[in-house]
Amino acid sequence: MRNALAAESSGVTRALPAFESAAEDYHSRLRGHLLKVKEDRAEFPLVDALLTPDTRSTLSLATERADSVRPEGLHERITAQAEALAQRLHASA
Repeated sequence: MRNALAAESSGVTRALPAFESAAEDYHSRLRGHLLKVKEDRAEFPLVDALLTPDTRSTLSLATERADSVRPEGLHERITAQAEALAQRLHASA
């Protein structure tokens, strides 16, 4: 989506379809993630009961490391860009 927005800003006339395709893919992945969260409410407690304290600690450290490399405010910036584009296209975000 970032590349399509940059291309569109540069005047590339076919950037919008590329953005739409990427946005649809992102939406599909997000929707799948949210559905998975529902499943996780039942699965996580079961898996958690099977994990050893050492494994829990390792998973926790790995999660912290992954979170530390994600740029600050990334989600907010992407959301703001999507909302701005939706307003330009007269659509709802």
